[in-house]
Amino acid sequence: MKLNRDLTILIIKSYFTHKEKIVFCDGLIGSGIREIRLLKTIPEKFEKMYLGDISKTSVKNFKKN
Repeated sequence: MKLNRDLTILIIKSYFTHKEKIVFCDGLIGSGIREIRLLKTIPEKFEKMYLGDISKTSVKNFKKN
């Protein structure tokens, strides 16, 4: 999964322009590690981030992380 998170960052950084901000949506956050990493690594790329999961445990884990 680390490779997956690394690739996500590389794709976002290379695909979107320097000044362009994006709205990110993830309906299956699991532990939320990807989103935390994105916000710590490239926070300037995001205008908003919508996160959720049908699993109450996943949402609880995300809030904890």
